[in-house]
Amino acid sequence: MSSAPLPPRPPKKFIPTPFSFHQEIELEIATLTNMGQGLGRLDGWVVMVAFALPGERVRARVFRNEKNFSEADLVEVLTPSVERIAPRCPLFGQCGGCQYQNLAYPAQLRWKRQQVAELLKHGMDPSTPTLIVERASLGEMRSVTTRLADLEAVRRAAGLEAPGLIVIGEAVRHRQPSSWFEQRPLFGRRVLVTRPKHQAEAMVHQLEILGAVPSVLPAIEIRDPADWAPVDAALDRLGQFDWLVFTSANGVQGFFKRLLIRGDLRQLGRVKIAAIGPKTAAALRDYHLKADALPKDAH
Repeated sequence: MSSAPLPPRPPKKFIPTPFSFHQEIELEIATLTNMGQGLGRLDGWVVMVAFALPGERVRARVFRNEKNFSEADLVEVLTPSVERIAPRCPLFGQCGGCQYQNLAYPAQLRWKRQQVAELLKHGMDPSTPTLIVERASLGEMRSVTTRLADLEAVRRAAGLEAPGLIVIGEAVRHRQPSSWFEQRPLFGRRVLVTRPKHQAEAMVHQLEILGAVPSVLPAIEIRDPADWAPVDAALDRLGQFDWLVFTSANGVQGFFKRLLIRGDLRQLGRVKIAAIGPKTAAALRDYHLKADALPKDAH
C-alpha cells in the first residue's frame, strides 16, 4: 500500500502566516504592480500573483509571506480577462522580461501610462532621464532618450511599438550615443537566406550575432528521387568503381541514407572518395570516412 506524498517543505526563513507554504487560494485581481504582477486582496491582505491580469479570478499557490503582502504562483485562471492574449514570445514566463505580453497591446499602453503618472504623482522629477528601446537585442532595435514627463509623446513621435522596454533613472545619462549592439557590422541590414530550411539555422544564428535581420526563404528543396532504381543499380556495382565523387553535403547524406538501408559501409570496398569542399568532407566524417581527394583551395 503506497503512502500519501509528503507536503513540500517550506524554506527555512518562510513566514507561516497568514498562509501556509504552497497553500492554494482563490482571489480576484484588481490591478498590476510596476513589475507586471497581478495584485489582489483576500480578506484585506495583499497577494501578488505573477502573470495574472486585472479583472481575473485566479487560483494561486503561495510561496512567500512578507510583512505586508504575500506572493503566489498562478495555478489556474478561473475567469480570464477580456484583455488576455496569447504571448508572442515562446520564452514568455521563463526569461524574466516582457511581463505584459499576455495583455492586449492597448491595455499595455494604458497600464504603462498609469505607472508613469503614478511616478510623477508621488514625486519623481519630471526631467528624470528615460530610455525607450524597441525590439531590444534584435537587428531591428531602435531607441530614443527623453525626459520622464515626455515619455509617451516622444514614443508616439518616434513610432516605437511593442515589444520594447523602458529604462528610467540616472543610469540613462551614461548611455553611449551608439550602443555596442548598434555598432555591429550588419546592424539593421535585412538578409534573405535561401538555403534549404534544415540547413539555414546556423547561418541565421551567425547573421543575428552580426546584427542582421534574417528571413528564411528556401530557394531549393532536397527530396528523394522519384525512382531509386538507377541509384540502387549503381550501389550494387560499387565494387566496380575506382572513385566516388561527392559534390555536396546533401549528396553525402542522401547517398549513405540509401546505402545503409540496403547494406552497410563495407560495400564501399576499395573505392576512393573525393569531396568538392570542406563542408562535404565534414559530412563524410560523420560516417567515419576521410576524403582521399580534396581540392587544395578548399582548405
